[in-house]
Amino acid sequence: PGYRDIEDRVYTDWDAAEITLIEDDRWRENDQLTQEFQIQHTINDRIGYVAGFYYWNEYSATRTFRWTFTEFRTGQLSQQAVFAAQPGFTFTPGNSDNYVGAETSGQAIFGEVNIALTDRLDLTVGVRFNDEDIESYTIVPTQVMLPALPDTEPVGDVFAGNKQTVGAADFSSTTPRVSVTYDWLDNLMVYASYAEGFGAGGINVNPLLGIVPYGPEELSNYELGMRSDWLDGNLRLNATAFDSKWEGIQLSQAPPDPNNPGLSIPNPIIVNAAAADASGLELETQWSVGEAWRIDASMAFLDTGYTNPGDATQIQLNTPFAYAPERSYSVGVQHTASLASSGRLITRLDYGWMDDYERSREIRFQATQEAFGLLNLRLAYEPPAQNWRLSVFGTNLTDEKYLN
Repeated sequence: PGYRDIEDRVYTDWDAAEITLIEDDRWRENDQLTQEFQIQHTINDRIGYVAGFYYWNEYSATRTFRWTFTEFRTGQLSQQAVFAAQPGFTFTPGNSDNYVGAETSGQAIFGEVNIALTDRLDLTVGVRFNDEDIESYTIVPTQVMLPALPDTEPVGDVFAGNKQTVGAADFSSTTPRVSVTYDWLDNLMVYASYAEGFGAGGINVNPLLGIVPYGPEELSNYELGMRSDWLDGNLRLNATAFDSKWEGIQLSQAPPDPNNPGLSIPNPIIVNAAAADASGLELETQWSVGEAWRIDASMAFLDTGYTNPGDATQIQLNTPFAYAPERSYSVGVQHTASLASSGRLITRLDYGWMDDYERSREIRFQATQEAFGLLNLRLAYEPPAQNWRLSVFGTNLTDEKYLN
C-alpha cells in the first residue's frame, strides 16, 4: 500500500504593483491511496504468469482567495479618476472565494502469461481491465471565511467544508499487450511488441453548458527492438524503433455558444479533439574499457505531428508536439582512479545536445527553442569502505543560454 498527504500554498501578486490590482492566495491539498495485490506463479519450465488487482483513490481540493482593486473598494483610490482618465474602461472592485474539489477512485484487474514456445522463442500476452469513477465538487467552507484584505493570515482550517457534488462520470478501458522475443544468439535478443494504453477522462463544469464529461485518450504502440552484449559483456548495444498513435487527444477549447450560432462561449472546456502520431529510433551503448574507464552514449530520432486536428483551433495538421526535438544525443565518459589510501576518485564528464523544438503545442503560444548542448562535470571521492561519497560538480560549464 501507499499513502500520500500533500498540502501547499502559493501567494501570487499578479501585477507586482504597489496597489492591489489582483492578488491570489491559493491553498491546495491532495490525498492519495493505492493498494496492489499480485500473484506470481511458474507452472512449469515453459509457462509462468502474473495476475493482480490494483486500487487507487485520490482526493484533491483547491481553494483560492482573490482580492481585486482593494484600494478602490475601500475608497483610498478613486474609480471616477480612472474613468475620467480612460473613458470606456470599466472594472468592478471585489473579492472572491473559489473552493472546488474532485475525487477519483478506480480499480484494475490485470494478468500476463509468458510462454516459452522453444528454447529461444518466448511469447508474452497480457491484458488490463480498468474502471474509474470521477466526482467533481463545489465546497462550502465551514471555518475560515474570505479575509477582507489581502496579506491576511487565515485562522483555522482553510480546508474545512461541506462537499456538494456538481458532476460525476465513469470510464472503463481494456488494454492488451503482446510481445514476442527471440534469442538470436546467447548475447543477442530481438523482440516485437504491441501494446495499448490510455489517459483517463474527466469532467467539465461549465456555467453555460453544465456538466460536460470528456473521454480518455487512447494510445496504440508498436515497437521493434534489439538488446545485445559483446566483448565478454564489456560492450552493450541496444536499439529500439517505435510508432505510437493517439486517438481522442484532450484539448482545451472554447465550444460553440448554443444561444448564439456562429459564436463561442468565453469559458473553455476540455474535449477529445485530435489524433496524432509519433515515431522514432533510439540507440544506446555502454562500453567498459578496462577497470578504470566507462563510456556511454545515446542517440534519438523523433518525428511527431497531429494527424487530425478535428475541431481544435489551436493546432493544425502536422503541428509538432511540444518539447519533442527531432534529434538528440548524449555522451558520457567516466574514469575511476584508485588512490594510495585505497579510496577512489571518480571523474565523470557528460555532454547532451537537443535539436530545435517548440515550447507549446498551441500555435499562438509557440516559441522555438534553438538547438543547444550542455556540458557537465562531476568529481567524487569514496573512502575504502565506500559507505559515503563527497562530490563536487558543475552544470552547463559552457554557459549555454536556453529557455527554462
